[in-house]
Amino acid sequence: MAFLKKYILRVQYLILILGFIIGFITQKIYDDYKTRMNNRSSFIEDNYFGKKVFKVDGKTWTTTSLPLNSLIELENLESNIFNARKEFYEKTAMLIALANDNEKQSDYDSIKNYADLLKVSQVDEVEAKNYYDENVQKYGPAVFSGQNFSDLKNQLIQQLTAKKTAEKLKEKLKEFIAKERIKIFTDDSKESLIDVDFSLYPTLGNLNSSITISYIFDYENPKSYEMNQRMNELVKRFSDRIKFVYIPIAKSLNGMGATFTKGAYCMQKIGNHAYFAYHNRLMETPIETLKKNSEAALVQVAQSINFLKPNFLNCLKENKTNEFLHGLRNNFLHSQESFYLNRKLLHTNLNELEYTLKKKLY
Repeated sequence: MAFLKKYILRVQYLILILGFIIGFITQKIYDDYKTRMNNRSSFIEDNYFGKKVFKVDGKTWTTTSLPLNSLIELENLESNIFNARKEFYEKTAMLIALANDNEKQSDYDSIKNYADLLKVSQVDEVEAKNYYDENVQKYGPAVFSGQNFSDLKNQLIQQLTAKKTAEKLKEKLKEFIAKERIKIFTDDSKESLIDVDFSLYPTLGNLNSSITISYIFDYENPKSYEMNQRMNELVKRFSDRIKFVYIPIAKSLNGMGATFTKGAYCMQKIGNHAYFAYHNRLMETPIETLKKNSEAALVQVAQSINFLKPNFLNCLKENKTNEFLHGLRNNFLHSQESFYLNRKLLHTNLNELEYTLKKKLY
């Protein structure tokens, strides 16, 4: 009996120790998961939700929620700043590399221009005259405002020498980068914005939200039907806080995808409710059934939701419907079936996105 009690006590101690170990490991796994998700959440917020820029009438606007024309202007501005910063980094890196080649490592601050470091022969008068004659022959005497070569000689020599120096620097930069003597650190991962008018497409959720999730899909692709389930889950959970945009695309102007995209456009003309009744019925129908005869399936779907009406059938034949299809191809031809967050392609999985949305919105 005493032995049995001693055995049971040892088992209890063992279970307790195992419990501590399992608890520690579980906590470590959970902490690692939280850390990873928090890091991803920070990445998503920084890249997709934008920075606050101003508040108007109680609403805060960010660098990703501005009106479309302002977004395009801002993107151009940031692109110019990026290019100017990159050019500045390259110029300074070249100056330091050339100083190293000229054994002036201890005197960087005294270097004022590349002419002190890069040996480029000055353009002579013969080269300048050839350049002058070639342009006059090609474009006529008005190309230099009618001025004679003798009047422009010194100016042309300076300009052509500067051009020659710039070309030499460009070659050197490529050489130094190829040899890994120079590496420029710039954030060139910026994702371009989709510069299209989202008001053209069906929407759900909070239409005044500063957060927009766009779902780009093809009725002909089985993957779109799987993605639609995830979209429905997001709408169900966040429709009070987020605007959701549905954008059907067709990879070709004929076939199943084009047929159902035309149907989507014509249903949308009837109204948002008609479109989503149509869309949900299509997504509930096995794709194999839709593929057998897409035009017949289109009629059956419209009939099943009580929208097989003359205005719908006439719309399918209108030129505007074909123009809409062409417009989709022009705007989204290179887009895969995907999600966009605030006009940027979502480079993260939906679990990470959902985690971020919960943290940000609730």
